[in-house]
Amino acid sequence: MNKHQIHGNWKIISGKIQRIWAESLGDYRAAMHGNLREIAGQIQKEFGLAREEAEQAIEKWREQELPTALLKEQWDRFDLAMRDQWDVLRIRRKLLSHELEDKRQLVIGHAEELVNRFAAHYKISEDDAARQVNDWLTIARSWLAHPSLNNLRKPEEKL
Repeated sequence: MNKHQIHGNWKIISGKIQRIWAESLGDYRAAMHGNLREIAGQIQKEFGLAREEAEQAIEKWREQELPTALLKEQWDRFDLAMRDQWDVLRIRRKLLSHELEDKRQLVIGHAEELVNRFAAHYKISEDDAARQVNDWLTIARSWLAHPSLNNLRKPEEKL
C-alpha cells in the first residue's frame, strides 16, 4: 500500500463523516461535497493516484454531472414540498365537501318549509315560491360545484 492509497482511505473516512454530518443538518450541498471527497478517496485508494490526479478526475466529473445532480436535488425537494401541500389541501377539501353536502341536504330536507315561509312572507303563490327557492338552490349547487366561476345562470335542473 503506497502513501496515495493511505491518503485515499483517509479521504473516504473524512468524506463519510462530512456527508453524514451535513445530511443531519439538512445541508445537501455539503453532503454532496462529502460524497465527492469520499469518491476521490476511493479513486485515490483503488488506482494509487496522487491527490491532484484524483481531484482532477472528480473535477471533470463534477463539471459534467454536478449541475444535473443539483437540479435533481432541487426538484426532489420541490416535489416533496408540493406533495405535502397538496395532501393537506386534498384532506381539507374532502372535509369541506362533506360538510357542504351535509348542509345542502339539510336545506333540501327543509325546502318545503322554506317554500311555505317564503310564500307567506312575500304573499306569493306556492308555485312561485317553489320556483324561486328552486332557482336559489340551483345557483347554490353551481357555486358549490364550481366556486371559482360563481355562475349565476339558472340551469334547468329542478328540485
